[in-house]
Amino acid sequence: MFRGQTVADSLYVLDFVQQPNGRRYLSLRLSNSPPVEQTAFSSAAYRGSDLSQWRSTDRLCEEVRIADGRRFEMDAHGLWLLPEEVEFLMGERAVGSPWVNGIPPLFAPK
Repeated sequence: MFRGQTVADSLYVLDFVQQPNGRRYLSLRLSNSPPVEQTAFSSAAYRGSDLSQWRSTDRLCEEVRIADGRRFEMDAHGLWLLPEEVEFLMGERAVGSPWVNGIPPLFAPK
């Protein structure tokens, strides 16, 4: 999901990082810190205690929203996807490429 320790009462943001090769991951930062390089989106701010609880119970995708209110999903390897990307991959959306910044995600090898 994301790496790093949180302090219970501090506010944090998750950066949705996308590298030019398509690698995607979540990066944790204090809410008053600048986004990490190659951030495509950032989440709203959340208390560290909430993020720790959600991460440990696999509820991160249910509770956290991108700052503009959109949802996201994660694969088993920690790669984030937007709902329209999941629809495209499942064959439910056949028109156009929904990839963020036009870069398809780099999935783990099978």
